[in-house]
Amino acid sequence: MSATMEAAQQDLKTTRVSDETLRVLLSFPRQERLRISTILLDSLDSPPDDPAEYRQAVREELEWRIEELEAGRASTYTREEFMEIMKRQIQEARARAADHP
Repeated sequence: MSATMEAAQQDLKTTRVSDETLRVLLSFPRQERLRISTILLDSLDSPPDDPAEYRQAVREELEWRIEELEAGRASTYTREEFMEIMKRQIQEARARAADHP
């Protein structure tokens, strides 16, 4: 693995939101979670700080994903399987939302 790839993976590990942070955020009332998610989604609409750095990070992420697939540490889904999973998750999310208005 290249030094750049290793650095990118390390950077990903150190910037991921911790399980504890997620647990705290998920404990917030629905309206507060909606406000936070809106702020986060809006932040994705802004252009990356450095387009060249962004392209490089995307390349490295793709290389890493390919390595994971080739090594058998990741799996893929057909379009039909993916759509079925998404439908099921949407139904489950709607059911949870209906149970906790």
